[in-house]
Amino acid sequence: MKKSFFFVVRLSVLLIIIGLQSFFVGPLKAQETTKQKVTIKIDEIEQDEYIRGKVANFDSPPKYKVLVYVHTDKWYIHPYAGQDEGSSWAAIKEDGNWTIPTVKRKFKANRIAALVVDPSVAENAPNDLENIEKIKNHVVIIYTIEDMKTKGWYGKL
Repeated sequence: MKKSFFFVVRLSVLLIIIGLQSFFVGPLKAQETTKQKVTIKIDEIEQDEYIRGKVANFDSPPKYKVLVYVHTDKWYIHPYAGQDEGSSWAAIKEDGNWTIPTVKRKFKANRIAALVVDPSVAENAPNDLENIEKIKNHVVIIYTIEDMKTKGWYGKL
């Protein structure tokens, strides 16, 4: 690998010197790959209706699931524990969009988190836990109470 890299560099320098770089170097350059970081976000929360979001830069999103947790005194799965798709976890569509129902509870959530997880993790997700990052995930986003107030979400969960 090193030898071929140095050969290309030396050949490029030589071609620049003799003015033929634009003719030859294009096919000799190594392919550049820029893999973007997987992201997840919550786009909208409608009280007693749904939470909607999007996963981006992820290969084969339908293979994975989204878990949503809300925090009051600790983290609780939302909206319901021990259920299936649409109640304990959300499927991710081919375009990266996901939706899960929401239910307003007695105590207002002060944080909300969305995680992309493998199906086995989603199906066995704990109902409540102290640290959300203990769940094996591909990506997690946590919105604070300040974020929730800014977005108009505070009090909807």
